[in-house]
Amino acid sequence: MLLKFYAKPENVVHRPGPKMIGQVHQYVGRKFIRLDDEEGKKTGKAGQHVALKEPAVFDSAGPEAEQLLRYTSKGGLWPADEATAAAAGIAFTKLKYDDVQAEWVPDTTPAAAPSAKPSSKSE
Repeated sequence: MLLKFYAKPENVVHRPGPKMIGQVHQYVGRKFIRLDDEEGKKTGKAGQHVALKEPAVFDSAGPEAEQLLRYTSKGGLWPADEATAAAAGIAFTKLKYDDVQAEWVPDTTPAAAPSAKPSSKSE
């Protein structure tokens, strides 16, 4: 089974595995985007880790699966599908990608009401 995760706003979960000195941090479901020189000078930042639109995918039999499921159950990652939510032991939350924030957020759009079917009675 494949486990699928999205980054959660204001949370960063390190990708499992060895870390090298001087290496840009790699986070689950995030990508480092370097800021241009002008913006970097204004903010004092080299870049930011934005949430990816595609889920981070890991094999449930892999060595990192248990750790990622634990992070998810404690609120560090969003499960991207119902199977991953079930494996983490939490309820699945429907999400949407917010392009302005570059983050995954709960989808609060009301569900569409079922359309009324026309009556088939003939009078």
